[in-house]
Amino acid sequence: MKIIKHKFLSGYNVIITALMALLGFATSCEPIGGAEYGVPHARFIVKGKIVSAEGNAAVPNIKVRMQQDTNFRYFDSAYSESNGNYQVDIVDFPESQTYKIEFIDTDGSANGAFQTLDTVVEFKEPKFTGGSGNWDEGETQKIFNVALKPKK
Repeated sequence: MKIIKHKFLSGYNVIITALMALLGFATSCEPIGGAEYGVPHARFIVKGKIVSAEGNAAVPNIKVRMQQDTNFRYFDSAYSESNGNYQVDIVDFPESQTYKIEFIDTDGSANGAFQTLDTVVEFKEPKFTGGSGNWDEGETQKIFNVALKPKK
C-alpha cells in the first residue's frame, strides 16, 4: 500500500509541475508590447563662450554651475576650456523649464579676476531631437554666450 501511495503522489507531482510550467509560459508573453516603467525625460543643454567684457578675450577656468530654479541642489557643473567654451546639461521632464546658471571665477587672478554672474536660462516650448520615441524625448540646447566683468 505504501508503494502505491508513493507512486500516486510522484505522478501527481509531475502532473502539477507540468501544468504550472504551461501556465507560466502561457501568461508570460504579451502579444502587444510590454509594460514600460519610468518617467518621460529629455536632456537640456546650455553651452556657449565666456569672454571678458573688456577686450572680448576668451576666459578659461570659469566654473559654470547649472541648477533647477526651484531647488538649491546643483545638477551639473563644468569649467570653461582654454578657448572660453563651456557646456552643462541636466536631464529633466520634457516641458518648458527654467534653470539658474552661475559663472564663478575660482582661480583668483590666474586668468584675471572676474565678478560672479548669476543668471537664468529659460527653455520655453522646447523642440527635442534624437529621442527614442518612448520615454526618452531626446535633447534640446540653448547657446548662451557670456561677457564677464573684471573685479574692481
